[in-house]
Amino acid sequence: MYFDKVIAKNPADSVLAGSCVQDSKTGDIILKLVNYDSASARTIKVDLSKFKKIIPDAEKTVVAGDANAENTLAIRDNILPAVSSFTVSKKFEYTAPPMSLTVIRIKTE
Repeated sequence: MYFDKVIAKNPADSVLAGSCVQDSKTGDIILKLVNYDSASARTIKVDLSKFKKIIPDAEKTVVAGDANAENTLAIRDNILPAVSSFTVSKKFEYTAPPMSLTVIRIKTE
């Protein structure tokens, strides 16, 4: 299920995009945040207050790199996803690295 008004950004900032969905099987909230500015990190506001019980310990996966970087058969690890722990709260800001896709998976009770 898709939820609007969870991700907020400056409307004039055309290099940011985001979405929030909830996995119907697990109940996990999944945030997908994109910054396709090649020069600077950008801040996105997240408001999870419409969800009753979230677990603060989340998992974050980030794929980021130079706009011209690519994986090839010869060099397979130019761009790799980086998985790490991430703490969320009902309202928080996330700074998306340049040229990145971030997926944050949040468990619910």
